[in-house]
Amino acid sequence: VAWIMGRGLRAANYDETRIAVEENLRKDPHSQRPTVLGVDGHFSEFSRVASIMLHERPVLGTSFELAEFNPWLKQRAADMRPGTPQWVGIDTIPCAAVRSQLELLNLGRGVNWTIDLATQRYMVYSALSTGARGLVFRSDLPLDDSPTGRLRGDVLKLINHELLMLEPWTSSGQLREELSGVPPQMRVAMLQSERSRIVLV
Repeated sequence: VAWIMGRGLRAANYDETRIAVEENLRKDPHSQRPTVLGVDGHFSEFSRVASIMLHERPVLGTSFELAEFNPWLKQRAADMRPGTPQWVGIDTIPCAAVRSQLELLNLGRGVNWTIDLATQRYMVYSALSTGARGLVFRSDLPLDDSPTGRLRGDVLKLINHELLMLEPWTSSGQLREELSGVPPQMRVAMLQSERSRIVLV
């Protein structure tokens, strides 16, 4: 359980957010409950207020290149206070705003929004390779009993199964520097636990 105290926060929101977080901590009887902030700037300052930083942006259906997701996450992590835990938002479908724009252009009407497994894996492993401790799978459509809903549910189950196998390293392991000597189109990172290591390619 955590308090999400804002998303898309900018420098202009810093003072009011800091005051709100401090007030919430005073009133919350569970003083160890973490505070989560999603910000679009002022990372160093916000990370001194937040227990966890949330990195998220629309990716699916936008002009943002999927290959830029990993560098985008790495830059945000580098701008935070060292040691601040981070969660990463993972698109499972284009967000409502993107779908609305596509429908206005007659490009999204009647489309069955499904999950591409390769895309999901890329986003998930990009997040893990930058040290994310939590993933937020975002969707405003139900995982119902329709063919599309069942397919999306099956893909998420598969991803979750893979995450369970990685849990010994992702939950308590330490992120090491990306390995050198690999082709430029590849990104390789290593997570090290007390007794073992795992390489993410």
